[in-house]
Amino acid sequence: MTGWKLIATFSDYGKRKSGVGEIYGVDDSANHASIKVSENAGFRFAKDDMEGEFGKKKDSC
Repeated sequence: MTGWKLIATFSDYGKRKSGVGEIYGVDDSANHASIKVSENAGFRFAKDDMEGEFGKKKDSC
C-alpha cells in the first residue's frame, strides 16, 4: 500500500471509529514530497503554522 493510501485509510478509519469530524496533518513546509503525499490522501493546506500551535516545543517533564 502506498503512503497516501495508508494515510487516507487510517484517517477514514479514525473518523468512523472516534466520531471526530476532522483530522489534521502537519508537514514541514520545506518537505514538498510529504506535502504531496498528504494532498494525495485528501488533506488540504490550511495554514503555515510551524511557529504557532504545532511548531512550539514542549517543555520536558
